[in-house]
Amino acid sequence: MGTIFISYRRADTLGEAGRLYDRLSAHFGQDRVFRDVDTIRPGGHFPREIEGRLAGCDAMVVLIGPDWAGEDEAGRPRLHDPGDYVRMEVAAALRAGVPVVPVLLRNAAMPPAADLPPDVEGLAHRQAMEIDGADFHDDVTGLIRILERSAGRPRSLRGLLGRRGALAGAVVAAVAATALLLPGRHRPVELRVEPATLTVDDVRALIVERGFYSAASNPRAEGIAGPYAPEIAGSVALVVDEGTGLVWERSGSRRIVQGGRDGALAWVRALNERRHGGADDWRLPTLEEALSLMRPEPHGGIHLDPLFDAAGAPFVWTADVEPGGDGWVVYYADGYTVPEDPAVNAFVRAVRSRPGG
Repeated sequence: MGTIFISYRRADTLGEAGRLYDRLSAHFGQDRVFRDVDTIRPGGHFPREIEGRLAGCDAMVVLIGPDWAGEDEAGRPRLHDPGDYVRMEVAAALRAGVPVVPVLLRNAAMPPAADLPPDVEGLAHRQAMEIDGADFHDDVTGLIRILERSAGRPRSLRGLLGRRGALAGAVVAAVAATALLLPGRHRPVELRVEPATLTVDDVRALIVERGFYSAASNPRAEGIAGPYAPEIAGSVALVVDEGTGLVWERSGSRRIVQGGRDGALAWVRALNERRHGGADDWRLPTLEEALSLMRPEPHGGIHLDPLFDAAGAPFVWTADVEPGGDGWVVYYADGYTVPEDPAVNAFVRAVRSRPGG
């Protein structure tokens, strides 16, 4: 079980960091919340301790007050100092693909990307939330709900994906599909290949009806078996699902793609323009296709077959959206899917249908 990392500037938000630490510790457990004052031992090497904590981190909360991006005693912007600890913390989290939640305090504004150093400018593209002193309790409750998605608390996700509802059959029947085998029963199941608009209830029903594994809403399912086969196209490593005829990137983007969902779509267009792996028909997977890869037993911390690169794309955008405009993201590290704001940055694992598959 990973930790929640609170990043803050002592001269800016020390008091709020203490209050937040107490509240999160009471909810998640003291051993799961990291704050340097309380959890770095006396004499500890600060940068080394920070790096070690981030290695097992599920989420980072970045507290931004009015002086977060201010100047030091010499009049220099603190964040532009490569040795600034706050910059080091945030940059390390962004590089590692750790979910980062900026929290604005005391009417602070989110710094624009142009004002941030290159290694932390991705923070400006994250959806920020505000915590008001007068509404501290309620605002932190909202933050906890967000963190529960990233911090291995499937109990809350059952509430998100646990409402009753039926999958709109017309959505599935009206789109093209590919076939695969359900383990143990060997009967064909259809996978949709065209994007669709799906509600939370639709997705819950989809997961259960298709037998997809989900830690939140179908934890006892065996999932869908391939079988999978490795393949090389030029210099690109691929994984072929023999049951569906789908061809997947083995590693995916290997880094978080900036620009939110639009950035992910642009990433795929770029793959096609350069004929990635000798093909120009790559696309974002539908939610059904992405969920078909989910396995109940994690390998390398990821619920994917060992043929896939565990670190290449641990959470990915799909082609499907929710009626309100959010897009569906599959989190292979935690074994579930949730709708996310289109501005959220995620990895990409492109897919294509093998001719005749």
